[in-house]
Amino acid sequence: MCGIAGIYSINGSPVSNITGRIHQMADLLQHRGPDCTDFNIDSDSRFAFTNTRLAISDPMSQLTQPWSTNDNKFVLTFNGEIYNDLELRSDLASKGFTFKSNQDTEVLFNGLIERGPDFLDDIDGMWAFAFFNGHENSLMLSRDILGERQVFYHVNDNEIIFSSEIPPLLNQLQTHLSLDIDQVMFSLRYGATKPGETLISGIKKLNPGHILKVKNREVSTYRFTKLNPEIWFEFFESNPDEKTVENKFSELFSAVCLKRIPREIPYVSTLSAGIDSTLVSLYASNFGQTKIETLFATSNEDDLKSVEYASLNDKESSKKISGQINSIHHVANLDGKYAGKVLEDVASNSYDGMLEEGTAAFQMLGFKGRELGKKVMLISDGPDEFLTGYTSDRNFILGKNVPENKTEFTFPTNHQTNNIEIMNTLFPEYNFELTNSPFGTIDKCYESILDQMDISQLIALSYASYSIPDYNNLRSDRGFMGASIESRSPFLAPKMVEFLIALPQKFRFNHKYSSKSILRNIIEQKLGDYVSNRPKKGFSEPLWYNHDINNEIRLDEVIYDPQTLRILPFSPTFLDNPYSDPFHKIRWSMYALAKMNENLKSKGINFV
Repeated sequence: MCGIAGIYSINGSPVSNITGRIHQMADLLQHRGPDCTDFNIDSDSRFAFTNTRLAISDPMSQLTQPWSTNDNKFVLTFNGEIYNDLELRSDLASKGFTFKSNQDTEVLFNGLIERGPDFLDDIDGMWAFAFFNGHENSLMLSRDILGERQVFYHVNDNEIIFSSEIPPLLNQLQTHLSLDIDQVMFSLRYGATKPGETLISGIKKLNPGHILKVKNREVSTYRFTKLNPEIWFEFFESNPDEKTVENKFSELFSAVCLKRIPREIPYVSTLSAGIDSTLVSLYASNFGQTKIETLFATSNEDDLKSVEYASLNDKESSKKISGQINSIHHVANLDGKYAGKVLEDVASNSYDGMLEEGTAAFQMLGFKGRELGKKVMLISDGPDEFLTGYTSDRNFILGKNVPENKTEFTFPTNHQTNNIEIMNTLFPEYNFELTNSPFGTIDKCYESILDQMDISQLIALSYASYSIPDYNNLRSDRGFMGASIESRSPFLAPKMVEFLIALPQKFRFNHKYSSKSILRNIIEQKLGDYVSNRPKKGFSEPLWYNHDINNEIRLDEVIYDPQTLRILPFSPTFLDNPYSDPFHKIRWSMYALAKMNENLKSKGINFV
C-alpha cells in the first residue's frame, strides 16, 4: 500500500517548477508510505509521478516505484494490492515478459503494457493508480470497483494533478480554493459528499470502477467494469437448501480470506466478538503453520460489561473466541495517548467530506496495530450492508417499499445522519427537499437485472453502488493509512460481494435470526451460540465524548466561536442560542469544518 501523486501536462507544454512541486506533494503523503519515497520526472517536464511506499509485497526489494521502462515510455505509480498476482505473473511470463522483482506492481505494469485497461478485468485486488503511456501520449487514472482505494484530482486548462489524499492538491492550489457549500450541506445530512465530489470546489474524486483518461488534450472518464451478481441467479433459482448455500459461502469466503492474508509479513485480525470479525478471524486461523494474532479494542468501559443475550462481556467473549481459534490475542483501549492528536488531525483534514468521527476510530485502531509491529490489519466491513445488519433496513424491507418500476428504487441508508427536519431547522434558507442523493439508489449500469431481484437484494446492490465505496471505504482508507497500516476486508472481495448481493432474503434474516442469518448459522456450528446470538454492536461511543479528550481538543471552544458559526448559513434564531438542540447532532462536523479552516489559515490560505 502506498501514497501516489502526480502532475501531468494536458497541452504537452513543460510544467514550471515540476520537480519542486512533486517533492512538496510527496512530503504530505509520508504517513501512507513511510518505508521509502521515489520519483519519476519527465526529462521534458511534461509529467512527474511520486510514490511513498508501505512495503508489503516483496518488502525486502530495493526496487522502488514509480515503475518504468528504461526509455520511460511507460510509467506507473500504484497504490493497492493484487491478490492473484502469482497467477497473473505466470500468464505474463508465458507470453515472454520477464520480471525483476516479486512485487505485484510489476505484474500490473506489464499487464497494462500488454493489454491496457482490459487487464484490469482479470485482477482480484484493490487499487488506485496512474499509468503513463508514452506511445500514445496518454495518462490513465483508475480506481477499483468497490473504491477500496481513493484518488483525488484537479483539472485546469494546462494540467491535471492527482493524489491519494487532498492535502497535496491543496498545497498546489493555494490561490484557487473555495468551500462548496452544497457539498457541505450534503455531508451534514449523509456523512459524506456526493460520489465524485469533495468539500473543495474544483477537487474531484474518481468514481469506483472508473477510468480517467487524458489524451489529445481531452479529459474523459468512463466506467470500465461493474459487479455481476446475476451469475448467481440460476444457482438460487434452483432453490438450494440452507446447508448447500452455507457450503458455497464457506468455499468462497475461504478462498478470498486466503488471498488476503499477506504472504511475506505478519498481520493482525480485528476480533470484537461480533459476528463479522469473528468469522474473518476464524477463517484466517485455518491457514498457515503459525498462530494468527487478533486484536480487541474499545474506547468505552461499557464494552467491558455484560450485554443482552450474552453471559460474557465483549472483551471476555473475544478472549474466549481467541482461545477456540487458537490465536495470540491483544486487548487495547483507544482513548490513550494518541486520542487527542488523532482527533485534531482527522478533523483538520476532512476535505474529502467525511464529516464524522469514525475515521478517527479507524486511525486509533491502526496505531494499535502498528504498536504490535504490523503493517496489515484484517477488518470485517461489508456484512451489515449486504446482509441486512441494520434494523432500519429490515424495517424498510418488511414495509415492502418497492416501486413498480425498480429503476426508481430508493431507500434511506444507514449513514443518513440528519433528517430533513433537523437540517431545515438549522438552515431554513437551504432547500433540502431538492437534494438529489445517489445514496440509497442503484447505479444505472445495473438496470437490466433489477426486475429479477427482491427488495433485500436491491438494498445490498445500492450499498455496493455508492455507500461502500464513497462512505465506508473513504473512511477506512484515510483512517488506517493515517496510521501507516493497510486494511483488508475479505467481505469486500468482488466475487464475495456478488454472492452476498444475490442471496435471497430468507438467507439474510428469518424466524431464527433477525440479521445475517447465514453468517450466524456458520458461527453457531463452529463456535457456539454464545457468539451467534450476540446483538449487533458498532464502534464504541465517539472518542470526543470523553470529557478529558473533549477538553484537550477544545471542542466546545472551537465550535462555538462566532467565526466558526459564520462558516455556514445558520438560522438567525439558532445563532441566538447555539447551545440548543438540534445543534448537538452536528457538533463534530462543525469542529471538523472549523479545524480545516484553521489549518488552511495557518498556511496563509483563505478558505472562508
